[in-house]
Amino acid sequence: MLKKAVVLTVVLVLPLVFVMRLMLGGVTYAAGFTVIVDGKQLEIAGVIDNGRTLVPLRAVFEALGTQVTYDQGVIAVAGSQADVRLRVGSRTADVNGRPHLLDVPSRIVDGRTMVPFRFLAEALDCKVEWKPAGRTVVITSPGAPGTGKKPPTPPAAGMTKDFGFNLFAALAKEDAGENIFVSPVSVALALSMVYNGADTETKKAMAEVLGVQGVSVEDLNKTNQALLKALNSPAPGVRLDVANSLWAKQDAVFVAEFLETVKRYYSAEVAELDFIAPEAPAVINKWVQDKTNGKIDKIVERIDPDDVMYLINAIYFLGTWTTEFDRAETREQPFYPAGRAREQVPMMSKSGDFRYFRDANFEAVELPYGKDQSAGMYIFLPSRDSNLEEFQRNLNAANWTMWQSRFATKEGRISLPRFSIEYEKTLNEILSGMGMGIAFQPYAADFSKLLTPPPQAYIGEVKHKAVVDVDERGTEAAAVTSISVRVVSLRPDETFNMVVDRPFFFAIVDKQTDTLLFMGSVTHP
Repeated sequence: MLKKAVVLTVVLVLPLVFVMRLMLGGVTYAAGFTVIVDGKQLEIAGVIDNGRTLVPLRAVFEALGTQVTYDQGVIAVAGSQADVRLRVGSRTADVNGRPHLLDVPSRIVDGRTMVPFRFLAEALDCKVEWKPAGRTVVITSPGAPGTGKKPPTPPAAGMTKDFGFNLFAALAKEDAGENIFVSPVSVALALSMVYNGADTETKKAMAEVLGVQGVSVEDLNKTNQALLKALNSPAPGVRLDVANSLWAKQDAVFVAEFLETVKRYYSAEVAELDFIAPEAPAVINKWVQDKTNGKIDKIVERIDPDDVMYLINAIYFLGTWTTEFDRAETREQPFYPAGRAREQVPMMSKSGDFRYFRDANFEAVELPYGKDQSAGMYIFLPSRDSNLEEFQRNLNAANWTMWQSRFATKEGRISLPRFSIEYEKTLNEILSGMGMGIAFQPYAADFSKLLTPPPQAYIGEVKHKAVVDVDERGTEAAAVTSISVRVVSLRPDETFNMVVDRPFFFAIVDKQTDTLLFMGSVTHP
């Protein structure tokens, strides 16, 4: 059942009569098609508007369990997840205060309000599919019975979207021209644990960077608890493990409520450790190695004498393509890095039906993982008269949501290089530049909910490591985020042929929770 109220402000225009192949003012309506919502067929059909599919707004919303009323030209839909305002005839709609571009303007057809079916994905987070063979649109709401899909996590978990894209933008600017690979959810979860110990201006700064202003700490923790549970749920053909740990310096006294919160909501393994012992880093690194299936064997080089705590998040992903690449099809082909000489790389290729989207500046394809396609890799290839840097300037949460709603199933061929990336970064300066510099300042940071001063606690280092291997069978990826807490010493429709032969962006998404697991850019495979 959808939860918030949606209000659609609609200015009615003269009804357009729906008749087969009738053209009025340049608009052609073709024969109708079947609309199925959560497994039930609607009595009212959709229409084709110049090749675009439109569905009946009221019938769909009511089928999703909402109440729809009309009052002086205003359509009020109660019980939805989003606040939407739509003007009939306009190419834009406001969803939760943000503009979204529609494929075509909404229409009044035969006395009914018709909207582009992909608008529902944007407004309601529904899964929408167009099946041309059966002339059918299938709409599935989050968590619909029998789908095996989980409902989306509460809004606070959206921090991995805004925060993730902001983090990636900062890294892309600093490491321009280099391969980048990062796990936004890993960094966000690690910071969320530390956030529980922050107060006053430090808490405010961290909330702004994470994008959780106005969200209570308890609600954030509950959201992350639900997210962790959802991410760790197995799916056929996909392995996803997310784990947290807290390593406390032996004999140091921490706020008991903080330790209990991290254990309860983040399922963190909490352990005391003799930080002075020479083997202490090896103990933490052994945990990292175990939780990443050996992909990352070290995150802590040495323990600073002033370190009193390490909070660590580890994430491991192993996904086999829903349809694997045939190794016999892999050929050495040229790749053209920006500003570098041409390289010969092993290029994998396969043909079939893919979810695909193209606009003036790039083309994109989704390569799903697993039998039930519970995760997917999205590859965005800038056009030849554009470049990766220009694409990344437009890469943000709002555009990401819009682009995802534009994907449609098309027949085509994808050629993708095999590639591997190892990326390591200390994030102190990046996070400081994003607005939480106070957390790294020894005498300004306030982590009094973690450790009662004196001495005064602050973040010593935020370190991130991520690796990915992509081949004909699938993808293996892992990431670790380590945060050391330090104390002030009394001494951070046509077929397509997409050849990924130049720098490109990619992201791995857990589609059941709409979580950005990893994102990266490849400048040279």
